[in-house]
Amino acid sequence: MTLASPGLALAGALAVLLPIAIHLFFRRRNQPREWAAMDLLREAVRRSARRRRLQRLLLLAIRCAVVIAAGLAIAGPLLRRLPDEAGPATDAPRELILVLDDGIAQHAIIGGESSMAKSRRIATQAISTLEPGDRVGVVLTSGGRPLVWPPSTDLTATHSALDSVEATHEPSSLADALAMVMKPDRPICVISEFREGTFAQEIGPLQAIGGARLITTSPATGDASNVQVVALETAARGPHSARDLLTIRVKLRRQGGSLDRATTILETRAGEARAVNRVEWEQGQSESTTEVFVQGPRGQASELPIRVSITDTDAQPADNTRFAVVRGSSTIRVGLIDRESTQSSSPGDGVSAWVDRALRPLEGGDIDVDPIDPSIIDRSRLAGHDAVIITRPDLVDKAGWELIAAAVRDGLVVLVMPSSESTTSIWSDAMVGSFGLGWTMAREATNMTASLGVAPPTPSPLLAQLAAELPALVQPVLVSRWFPVAIPEGKGHALLTLENGDPLIATATLERVRGSLIVMACPVDLAWTNLPAKPFMVPLLQEVLRQSIAAVDRGDELKVGDQRINQPMARATEIALALARHDGNPVAQSISLDPNGALARPVEVPGVYQARDGAGRPVGWIVANIDPAAASVQPVPQEEIAARFRGVSVTVAGSDLMAGATVVVTPKGTEDSVPVAAALDGESLALWFFLALLGLSIGESVFARLASSSRGIAAAGGER
Repeated sequence: MTLASPGLALAGALAVLLPIAIHLFFRRRNQPREWAAMDLLREAVRRSARRRRLQRLLLLAIRCAVVIAAGLAIAGPLLRRLPDEAGPATDAPRELILVLDDGIAQHAIIGGESSMAKSRRIATQAISTLEPGDRVGVVLTSGGRPLVWPPSTDLTATHSALDSVEATHEPSSLADALAMVMKPDRPICVISEFREGTFAQEIGPLQAIGGARLITTSPATGDASNVQVVALETAARGPHSARDLLTIRVKLRRQGGSLDRATTILETRAGEARAVNRVEWEQGQSESTTEVFVQGPRGQASELPIRVSITDTDAQPADNTRFAVVRGSSTIRVGLIDRESTQSSSPGDGVSAWVDRALRPLEGGDIDVDPIDPSIIDRSRLAGHDAVIITRPDLVDKAGWELIAAAVRDGLVVLVMPSSESTTSIWSDAMVGSFGLGWTMAREATNMTASLGVAPPTPSPLLAQLAAELPALVQPVLVSRWFPVAIPEGKGHALLTLENGDPLIATATLERVRGSLIVMACPVDLAWTNLPAKPFMVPLLQEVLRQSIAAVDRGDELKVGDQRINQPMARATEIALALARHDGNPVAQSISLDPNGALARPVEVPGVYQARDGAGRPVGWIVANIDPAAASVQPVPQEEIAARFRGVSVTVAGSDLMAGATVVVTPKGTEDSVPVAAALDGESLALWFFLALLGLSIGESVFARLASSSRGIAAAGGER
């Protein structure tokens, strides 16, 4: 039996002391008076003393019982139901804390039902076992977002909130969700199918908070066959692609199953153009790269959003689509910053002439070269160019370098060569300062009597197209004069180095810029190097420029869930969804963007976004793709689950979370903090105590009259 108001019962028990105290401290003291018949009366009193003492004791007991019965009746006595009728007996509200996985891996559909639907059903069943007055809190793993937090007693609203939860395209962030809810002595239920994608983001050692433990659902079992689109690479513009066709390299990955021979159908969208390709898988093959071609626009320069999708049905629909942006024009505009040399003894053999020949080896090529005088560099002269080659950096002043650096931030590719007409590099100070490079270029050129060759090159994306022929191409190249360049770690890397380890061509690592900066240690001049006269000259300049421009053309790529773009865009105030997974863009999204590249909220929908200025004019593209690793549907063995949550106790309870002791008693505070609904859980005995009080009151009246009559007779006899 329990009491709704234990304090009232305690007060009733203490009140029992009142009649006892009255009896003990206020008993009447009779004064004996001797008279003739006293002996006869004494004999009569002795004969009735036992009966009167018993009457008084019974009267005292009845009066005490009346007080106790009154206190208990008012206190609300309850007869608790048996455990199989009412669940675990407790005098306090219960609390259930759920961490629900809604990451991209939960999109998996196996057996006709999604992982998200299964997890949502388990969470709903767990909440259904709670009773009025109990509390529940729910936190989602995508970004560690609260769904119902702090814990609430509104179970109906929690059910409604759960019904609207769908799997997102963001990675699961178990660490963020657990950090929000972990407290001492608090069990936490983690509901997920625990596939490999769930643990794509490292959890790291969790802080062992005293008594905190995790109770998890059982991980998914069974292998699932799935094909992912893991990357899109748009080929560099120019003759490496078929004229008027856009070339996209698609990388696929296959997981699960027996990896039998199979076929995957790809659909590629580029503007209004559409292409369908078949990818044939061999037995045991897990990765494949294929090229798809779509018709691009003719006669105009434009950037096109690209969507490549797998049309087949597999276990994970969320990783079947990937996006990119490519340049629709096949023409490259290159600015050449130089002033016609008055000292050259062989007209047409200057640095600019060698560069022009390398960029336009044949008439009618796809590269347009536009001369720019170093003294008139301004924003308008740089605008419209894909790349700029500076062969006279000594003629560019500090203001010119600042303008060039700003253009690189907006997407310009810049290639800098030292001047062939100067043996000093004082100009490098202004370049390094404007770009914030941290590099050091020697003031004086190094002269070698015996020329140095080029060291075997290391792999680089800018020279990937030449990888097979590169060792043979660099072998005859010799350098006799150059400016040594020191590049701190993390500030850039060398594409080609000399035999002594000095960089010959290096790219700068610039933070939050769209374009790129490439620096050569010597000019392409026969007095410095024999490179201009070797076969390597043309492919070297063409590939470095084409691949650098292609990286800019692809746009700024984010992962779904990011809240900042990598390369801030001038004048951009928002990004708007332009191409989504399905035609028609059913989910219209627009996100505000500040000048520093921070988004008002995370990107939630994969696709191609158009960056716009305050007037709604397009200023660039943003590509948002999912993380393929976070979408992996491969199962994690149950024995590995505890190892993934390092630092805390983990119990795998399966789908019956309540059996895992996930409902705990909240420490009891004041009586007012206990909800009445939770306190009145049982059969009330108040009526029976009130009936007992009535019977005791009648009995007390009867015994009081009897005791009063006896005292009256005794008193009368005493007075006589």
